[in-house]
Amino acid sequence: MAQNNYIGCWLLLKSSKRNFFVSIYLFIRFIIFKKKNRKEIKNNRTLQASHEKNIKDHLKINEDWFSHNINTLDLFFKKNKCYEKKINMLEIGSYEGNSSVFFLKYFPKLNLTCVDTFEGGIEQGNKSFDQVYENFNFNVSQYKDRLKIIRDTSDSFFNSQDDVLYDLVYIDGSHHYDDVLNDARNSYKSLKKDGYLIFDDFLWNFYSNPNENPVGAIKLFLKENFFKLKIVSIGYQIILKKL
Repeated sequence: MAQNNYIGCWLLLKSSKRNFFVSIYLFIRFIIFKKKNRKEIKNNRTLQASHEKNIKDHLKINEDWFSHNINTLDLFFKKNKCYEKKINMLEIGSYEGNSSVFFLKYFPKLNLTCVDTFEGGIEQGNKSFDQVYENFNFNVSQYKDRLKIIRDTSDSFFNSQDDVLYDLVYIDGSHHYDDVLNDARNSYKSLKKDGYLIFDDFLWNFYSNPNENPVGAIKLFLKENFFKLKIVSIGYQIILKKL
């Protein structure tokens, strides 16, 4: 897993050699964001603690890959007064529903569409995805009135879309370059003006070829839409606003 420090970030950005200018731009934005928000993020732990308690007391979560993002996400959501807004959200990749529950619980006016094959990928190894899907359904059961579940690939889902637009898209599906790039491009088309794209695992480093990791795809996506997107948060996750 890539480190969240300056050296780790730069090495990963530099190692995915394509779009070197974008790498420099992202690294500068990374430094600025870290220095500007370090103290606030460090002191902003209430919501993360609340969510982790909810996991312990009420949910079936075997692997918590989400809670460490909450401090940064909460800072962004508070600054943009998102919690009370009416939000139509798409989540690509839901796994056990950890992030799904977070958004449904803390955003009372949010409606969520979850798209996941619930079959896993190479990074999940030989996990039982019957159990993963069972856990997901248990965890989201009390929010079914605001939830739509699509058990399919994201490509198939987008091909069947009928001009539905979203305020927020959370991308955490397949982490391979080609899939991340497809999800980014398709999500952009389905995103409202001034809507937000959140990429999980921006600095995730699994594949031996650095260009096959999410960072390579996100760099190309940013290059393609350089004047149509604004980076509003960058760390282990990256949040982009559609202009």
